Amino acid sequence: MQRKTILPLTGLLTLFVVLGVALRNPSCSASESTTPIQPPQNPLPLERVSGVNLFHLEPNDEFDAYLANPDLVSNFVALQWNTFRLPIEWDDYIEQGILDPRKVARARLGIQALISRLKEVHQQTGKPLFLILDFHQYKFGQVCGGVGVPRGAIPEEGLSASDSNCLFKAYDRFWQNQNRVQDRWNEWALSLLEGVAPLLAQNSAWLSLGIEPMNEPQFGLPNGLFAGGNPVAALLGLKRWAESGAPQRQVDLNLIPFYQRFVGALRAKPFGAALLEGAFFIAEPFVFDHLRLSLGMAPLLFDIRIDGRYTGMGALTSTS
Repeated sequence: MQRKTILPLTGLLTLFVVLGVALRNPSCSASESTTPIQPPQNPLPLERVSGVNLFHLEPNDEFDAYLANPDLVSNFVALQWNTFRLPIEWDDYIEQGILDPRKVARARLGIQALISRLKEVHQQTGKPLFLILDFHQYKFGQVCGGVGVPRGAIPEEGLSASDSNCLFKAYDRFWQNQNRVQDRWNEWALSLLEGVAPLLAQNSAWLSLGIEPMNEPQFGLPNGLFAGGNPVAALLGLKRWAESGAPQRQVDLNLIPFYQRFVGALRAKPFGAALLEGAFFIAEPFVFDHLRLSLGMAPLLFDIRIDGRYTGMGALTSTS
C-alpha cells in the first residue's frame, strides 16, 4: 500500500505554511489499515526550496505581457529559483454570474505558456523545477473587500467589507456549502486542471506540480470572532474560543472535508487519475494556525487517503 501523507514544505519566499501530499497511487482499498506512517524526508527532487509568488494568472493581456518579458528567464536563473507559485482567482473567470469558458480556455493557454518559459529555465540550469497552482483567495472575496470568491457566490445578507468579522461570517456560509459554493469552487478549479494534466505528463522529467485547493482558508463563525471596541476584550475572547476546542472542531468538520471533497471531485474526472498519480496536493492549515502554536499543540500532521478517509487527527490535540 502507498499512503498519501501530508508533509511540510518550507523555504518559500512567499512565507506561507503549506502541507504537501504526494498523490502517487490513485488506488487505495477501504479495507486497508489506516495506521499513520512517517512522511518521506525529501518528497521533491529539489536540494532546497527557493521561489516566489508569480504575477497572478489573469485571462487577459497582462499575464501574456509578463511572460513575454525578455529578461524573465535570465532573472529566474540568476536568482536560482526553483519553486514558482501561481495565484489563480475564481472571480477573474466569472461573467454575468457564471463561469466563462472563454476565460478558462485563455487561462489554460497561460499556464501552458508559463510551463514553456519554465522549461527554458530548466534547459539553462539542468535542474528540476516545482510549480504550484494556487487557487487563491484573500479576505474571502469581493463581498469582504478581498479577492477570490465572486459576488453572489454565497448569500450576502449581513456581510460588509467594513466589518472586521466579515471574513469569518462569509466562511461560515462557505463551509455550509450555501448556494453550492464549494461545489462551484471545485468546478472552476477542475476546469483549469483539465488542461494541466497533459502538460504535466509531457514535462514530468523536470517539472513537479503542486495543486493548492485554497490559499489561507479561514474559520467559519456565524457571529464572527472579534468583539468590537475593546482590543483587550477581543483578545481574551479569542483566547477563550481557542481553549474551548473550537479550532479542532473546525478542522474536523470543515477543513478536512473540504480537501476530501476536492480530491473526490478530481478523482471523478477522466483526467483526475493522471494528476493524482503525478502531482502534489498542497493543503494549507487555517490561516490562524498560530493559535495552535500558542497553545502548544502538535504540528498539523494528518493523513488524507484517496478513498476519502483520513486518519491521525489526534496529532492536533493539545499536548499541554
